[in-house]
Amino acid sequence: MSDLTMTASREHDEQVELVRVLRAGGVPHAASLNGVRLTPGQARRARAAGMTAGEPDLRIDGHPLRPDMALLRAAAALLREAASVAALASLPASGAGGEMLAVAEWLEAGAPSAVYVELKAPGVAKRKRLEDPEAGATDAQRERMAAIRAVSGATCIVAYGAADALARLRGLGR
Repeated sequence: MSDLTMTASREHDEQVELVRVLRAGGVPHAASLNGVRLTPGQARRARAAGMTAGEPDLRIDGHPLRPDMALLRAAAALLREAASVAALASLPASGAGGEMLAVAEWLEAGAPSAVYVELKAPGVAKRKRLEDPEAGATDAQRERMAAIRAVSGATCIVAYGAADALARLRGLGR
């Protein structure tokens, strides 16, 4: 397997884990299919229908309802037991609810109406991320996120794995 294929696979696994947490918390979201290989005909149809280069991996919508904290704590316990991504299992718990409580706190703290997440495999050096919060993003991704911010005022982040995405989402509500 090539390094590019392995990175894509790790990014996919991290996105699946993040989506699992969002679904368990009842957080509305949608994913871009930009990372999916398409035949030339499918690619033409996708572009004609509006698919563009650089679209972030996930759009997470604000949630108008207050989450059921008991349900989120139970879901967090199940997710922590079954976590397939080691980084999630090592996240410090925020009270008894862990990851799901973090999502609930983010929502309750007045999360932005929409957050776009470009997810990268958790291999980008921390020093590089501190120097450039969008380290690892392609030029097309950077341009698209800048356009989203300019037009809608939505928040766009580049996260390095599911654990980093959850921590960054939690931080947005504070």
